[in-house]
Amino acid sequence: PEEPWVAPWVRRGEKVQPDWTIYIGASEFAVHRVFLAAGAADNSKGSEFFRRVFKASASAAAAAPTALPQCTRFSNLPHGCGCDCFQTVLTYLYDGEWARGSACEAVCVLRLASHLMIGDLQAESLDYVCSQLQHDCGSQALQILLQLITVGGLPEDLVQRAVAAVGVRIHTRGYDAAD
Repeated sequence: PEEPWVAPWVRRGEKVQPDWTIYIGASEFAVHRVFLAAGAADNSKGSEFFRRVFKASASAAAAAPTALPQCTRFSNLPHGCGCDCFQTVLTYLYDGEWARGSACEAVCVLRLASHLMIGDLQAESLDYVCSQLQHDCGSQALQILLQLITVGGLPEDLVQRAVAAVGVRIHTRGYDAAD
């Protein structure tokens, strides 16, 4: 029988005590700072956002010897990004891989990777979104592009790459409003 899937941060938590907790609404993730800050694979550089959080936490702990909470709380994630998307990003930080779903899901991964400043995942997810824009039918490509723009907070160069990908698709394959 096939073993059920276990999240990598849970699997590692069985061997090494987690040293940080992330709260997203009512959800709780017991994690390891080293994976968030450095990533787990050679191709991952980790999260600049969490490196900054950990540095600020260490500075605060040095300045005030009282016990500080070892956690990050997100009251909400960027628009369109839910706990499933966050778990996808956590899996990437732990394993260096992400399961590519639809291009719309990849837009959420891209948005969250931008928010958490995970440069390698930003590049990988944008490449995937752009490749999907070039291969999907016109209306779906435009829908993906609109989602990419409306989730907001993406650097202008990322939005411009997506616009260029749609332009190439329309120029090379045409656009039929019935698509």
